[in-house]
Amino acid sequence: MVSISRDTRGLPFLSSDTAYQSSRALLWTALITAFFAIWYAFDKWVIDIPTEFRLVRSPAQVGMIIMAIPHIILAFVFMVTSQRMQGTRAWFWLSALFVTGVGLCYAFQVGGGAYADHRIPSLAVAAYFIVHHLRDEGSFYRIFDGRSSDAAELDHFLKFAMRFTYSLVIGALLARYLLRYENVGALAMGTLLLATVAVPLGFYLNWRSTSEAGLIKVASRHRPIVIVHGLFLVVLFASRGNLSVLILWHVMEWFFFALSTTKSNSGISLRTPVQWMRKTRTGFLLAHVGFAVLLLGTMIVWTYAHGRVSSLGYAVDYQYLYFWTIMHVTLSFQPKLTP
Repeated sequence: MVSISRDTRGLPFLSSDTAYQSSRALLWTALITAFFAIWYAFDKWVIDIPTEFRLVRSPAQVGMIIMAIPHIILAFVFMVTSQRMQGTRAWFWLSALFVTGVGLCYAFQVGGGAYADHRIPSLAVAAYFIVHHLRDEGSFYRIFDGRSSDAAELDHFLKFAMRFTYSLVIGALLARYLLRYENVGALAMGTLLLATVAVPLGFYLNWRSTSEAGLIKVASRHRPIVIVHGLFLVVLFASRGNLSVLILWHVMEWFFFALSTTKSNSGISLRTPVQWMRKTRTGFLLAHVGFAVLLLGTMIVWTYAHGRVSSLGYAVDYQYLYFWTIMHVTLSFQPKLTP
């Protein structure tokens, strides 16, 4: 089990590794967003740069771009060089998922892409990403705090928690989407609100019918993941469903989780650069942070030197992050097969 060293005196809700790492990632999300908020203010009110030529248009967006792309690329490199890819079936699955991801990207673009007036493609990507985020939260909990738990109970509760939270999230996203339109009838909104209540209630009743243990008792035994899901809902509502904030937070969680599994350079047998990046703190930090700094430099050149019209935009333009996200989430469903 991964163990994290920290001082949580006065903060008992952070006593678990899962809650601590999630809160730590959220703090860094806020710090990165604040840094680019200052940058935004400088561009807008000090230099008075027109909107179309500013580096920062949304404070969370730039931080999300420069941290998410290294996350996506490194996660892919780590996956294809891992032991799970030792076998023909694994590569068949990866190929199938890659083709599926390309198909979803095409559907996203045909549907109007990032700037569609009806926002349906963006909403669909947000819903798709949140599945990925909640699945990863469950995986982090298993590794940090859940290994000593009853396996069957843990599996059952994590599935329940994910479905329950996801149903609330989808209801909130749909409500926010429908409220953009003045002609949405009371019947439509009433039906949505009823479904937002009925679906989680249905999952609760299903729990009661399929588990002998009381939900409250089981939830108390798995309090860290309950805290993290609650924190996710708070951030979702507080940010008004800002996808950049959610992705940046997710990336920072993975960053600290992956960092906690690395070791110092001494005493590690390394054969390839990928092993150095995966297994050592120095390698992982240089790869991820160095890549982020490189992307920030690229964004600066693309914005201030080329007015956001050069081919560099394919690497750092926000609209293309939707395609990165679709492919990343799709490939994350790669099963762990034995060779």
